[in-house]
Amino acid sequence: MARDFEHGSNQYIDVGKTTMTAGLNGAAACTICCIINLESFDTSSQAIFQIATSSGGGAVAFGVRGVAQSDIFWGGRSLAGDGFQQTVSDGSISVATEYVLGGYLDIANDTARIYVDGSPQTEANVAFGNATFNTGTPSINNAIGTNSVGGTQYWDGTIAELAIWNVKLTDAEHLILADHFSPLFVRPQGLVSYWKLIRGIDDEILGIAGSNNNTTVVAHPSVIRPANMWPIKTFTAAPAAAPGAILLMDHFNGGFLNG
Repeated sequence: MARDFEHGSNQYIDVGKTTMTAGLNGAAACTICCIINLESFDTSSQAIFQIATSSGGGAVAFGVRGVAQSDIFWGGRSLAGDGFQQTVSDGSISVATEYVLGGYLDIANDTARIYVDGSPQTEANVAFGNATFNTGTPSINNAIGTNSVGGTQYWDGTIAELAIWNVKLTDAEHLILADHFSPLFVRPQGLVSYWKLIRGIDDEILGIAGSNNNTTVVAHPSVIRPANMWPIKTFTAAPAAAPGAILLMDHFNGGFLNG
């Protein structure tokens, strides 16, 4: 089941301060992906997710802008003292419509991009103050469904399959996610956090539990998952194949099959 958030009702998930930031600090890039369905636009921005810096600003922030723009924003800071570096989607999104949304921040190369159902939007040139994340321990708790615990910008709609990586995923990998494959199929060693948001609020993958504030359980989008979701397996190197043979990756058992 996905989680449903009602705008203006102070509904959010508190995910604490330290664990995600520790997973991002030192990284030269990060990627986000989730499945959303927006019920209504506000006059101002509505946050899907935010990780804060030591000064309280957004180290990463993902959401939609107000009804006047009706588009997606994605951005962040490499340092607590950075200006917020942001990109927006090429067009608007619609309410009562399911989307797989994603994006990367390439800190080392000063670029940012959003993906809508696997389609890459225009890459933005931005100006981070550092070549890697170094945002310190957040001064406020990070949150799903708002820009911070005790903050504003409440989400109105559902969120599911929210994942954060400390690497830059490729266009091809975003297409895999857009086909509703679990984030565990896509560079699992780079996952900083992954919340399926099914059933209980602590039904997370990577050990970062959340505290629920009045969100409710609703129908979950269909997702293709590995047979063995935990532990995440490290894929072995491909073995030598006979001439003309085809090597098939065995996603479920972390190896390869000769075929």
